[in-house]
Amino acid sequence: MDDLMDKTSYGKAALRKFGAVPDGFHVFSAEWLGDNPKDWKTMRVMGAQFQGKRRVPGTTMATILTREEMEACA
Repeated sequence: MDDLMDKTSYGKAALRKFGAVPDGFHVFSAEWLGDNPKDWKTMRVMGAQFQGKRRVPGTTMATILTREEMEACA
């Protein structure tokens, strides 16, 4: 599993918010919340434990991040 998303500002902020996660846990989804780009202030980020390229059932976590939280991890 590629951990590219873990290295982004939103990935770092999400992993910090998730706290202790198991080995093989990676961010796999991120989306801005809101219809218009000018309104984008929060992002939903999801992560899960992976074995190879498959998500381990029952390990998915989601969080909402603010721009400020992401900027703090940039």
